[in-house]
Amino acid sequence: MQSPSDYRLVREVIKGGPDGVVGRMAMHIKPRRAVVDCRLSHIIENVRAGWKGTEVTVADLCSGAPRKVEAEVDMIVAQLGEDSLEAISGLMSRASKKAALMLFDIRQKGSWPLWKQLCKDERTGVAFDCRSYGILMMDRTRYKEYYKL
Repeated sequence: MQSPSDYRLVREVIKGGPDGVVGRMAMHIKPRRAVVDCRLSHIIENVRAGWKGTEVTVADLCSGAPRKVEAEVDMIVAQLGEDSLEAISGLMSRASKKAALMLFDIRQKGSWPLWKQLCKDERTGVAFDCRSYGILMMDRTRYKEYYKL
């Protein structure tokens, strides 16, 4: 890993383990607005604890069309599945340049091909495969990288 910013993200956010990773990620990127999948509503406080000023919206990503999100989003936290791919893709178009997309259950049956598809998406940059969850950085100015941790 040659990028200092990628190394910092791994060292400070990911290597702490899956417990609290959402809060550490919020602390790392300091989001103004975050969208959290309703199936993961128990982690909303982790987002708020990571960065106090974050405006959190809970969205039903299973229905295929989340409540209209007008503002730019800095953090998206979702459970990956066939039922949520369309909604996640829609939210990605509202993502800011510094946004992070955290997807849980990327290794579940049926989710792995969707994860690979999102990694190849032209809107994403650096991807971190952390086994049970994945992080996609939306910075399109950087070269695509795929880190398997």
